[in-house]
Amino acid sequence: MTEGEATLTAQPAAERVAGATAFLATIGVGIGDDDTADTVAEKEFSSSRDAQTWIEQELPVAEFPTWVVQRPRGAAGAFLFGAVQRGRYEPEACGCVVWQAEEGSADDVEAYLVEGQVRWRDAQGMAV
Repeated sequence: MTEGEATLTAQPAAERVAGATAFLATIGVGIGDDDTADTVAEKEFSSSRDAQTWIEQELPVAEFPTWVVQRPRGAAGAFLFGAVQRGRYEPEACGCVVWQAEEGSADDVEAYLVEGQVRWRDAQGMAV
């Protein structure tokens, strides 16, 4: 997922409010140096805390997709991580409303499993 990419096509526009803030929680597979290779699960929330709570519950039990099974695991291989991005719902020309990431939001955080525990870091890589 690239920064600023519209990642979710929302439900009918009547159910989404253009301009409303939302938090997208994603669990994904990273390969090597943090490159996102695949999204395992994602869900949207109205608060950053709710998004983080979901990741803390789901990340430890998340499973690698089948294509990852043969790859090495760990820092040099495949790993699972979580991320929370703040964004807004924006109207599109087609009449639908999509979620759009806010670039460089102070609310953006990432989570990694370290010895079975979820550890958080902010967008600058500092432990939270």
